Amino acid sequence: MKMPEEISQEEVRERRKLLVLGLLFVVAFPASTATLTMSWWGGDNRHQGTIAAIELWNRTHPNAKVEYSSGGDGMRRQAKETLAGFLFVSPWLVGFVLLTAGPMIASLIFSFANYNFTSKFEWVGVKNYVRMLTSDYDFWNSVGVTFRWVFIREPIFLILGLCAALLVNRKVKGVGIYRTLFNVPSLMAGTVSTAVMWKMLLAKNGQVNALLALVGFEPVAWFQDPRTAMGALIVTSFISFGGPMVIFLAGLKNIPEVYYEAATIDGANAWQKFFRITIPMLSPVLFFQAIMGAIWAFQSFTVAFVISAGGGGPAGRTMFYLLNLYRNAFKYYRAGYASALAWGLFVIILVFTLFMFRSSNLWVFYETEVRVKKSAKAL
Repeated sequence: MKMPEEISQEEVRERRKLLVLGLLFVVAFPASTATLTMSWWGGDNRHQGTIAAIELWNRTHPNAKVEYSSGGDGMRRQAKETLAGFLFVSPWLVGFVLLTAGPMIASLIFSFANYNFTSKFEWVGVKNYVRMLTSDYDFWNSVGVTFRWVFIREPIFLILGLCAALLVNRKVKGVGIYRTLFNVPSLMAGTVSTAVMWKMLLAKNGQVNALLALVGFEPVAWFQDPRTAMGALIVTSFISFGGPMVIFLAGLKNIPEVYYEAATIDGANAWQKFFRITIPMLSPVLFFQAIMGAIWAFQSFTVAFVISAGGGGPAGRTMFYLLNLYRNAFKYYRAGYASALAWGLFVIILVFTLFMFRSSNLWVFYETEVRVKKSAKAL
């Protein structure tokens, strides 16, 4: 399109004002440019105003020229980019639908049915949930065992991880080696081979009892005695403290040194610095660790399965929730009831997580929130 040779200064100013907005839509929303510019400039030709504005811009700004592409080209380009994006994420989408969303929906349907993989699907409504809550001793026993495992193990586990992080946060020669040595056991924790190792070491005729016999102790069947089975499981799980240690260490590195320097000037001792600076500044990391660790602990299975040979013994003292679920699904073939148990665990974890989030306002410290509140008070 040919621009007029003479354009008044007033018209130039008006077109520049419209062009500032027009260029934003040309760049960000090419598909809607034609409709937008037509409402500005009018005329039968939908792209006439846009072409005129860009040619005017290029004439008055030779060092910042703009190339014009029609709305149709923009729409086609946008469609190609959208298709390419879906192609890139399609492996994850397919995996999510087939391996996560699909099984979850199927298990929810099975939880309202009597189904054992081979029999005819029989809809029973909420009978599986009523049975689970009213007449299943194994369910309540597994809930109690799992809660003891979570609420006894997790606090000690987090304390060990924090202590290890404080030790390796020092500026000493070779500290990287100690960090590696502390973290390596966590890479093998929770595996079948580790569970077998502990079962052999803590057997009645194992190496641990052999060492204790040297100082006059009687041999103990650690995993076969109802009094010691849970304690032995908790103690053997502590070798994986390297995982939380790494996350706590990252949190410690983000605490500004100026806080400790100011506390030193004010005469604070090491304990005061720890409880008044380290713990509050580390509370978001502690919050994250507590939630993720508890979710993992609620789903513990491997060690109890290997050590008790899938029976949850002795006397049901290692009958974790997932172990009870596994026995119902693959030993007794109660797929419907096992699905109800799975959704029961989902509700337990959900309630626990919501409780942690609701209580976080009482003990989790966010520096940015405090700064915002102080700024608001100052205003």
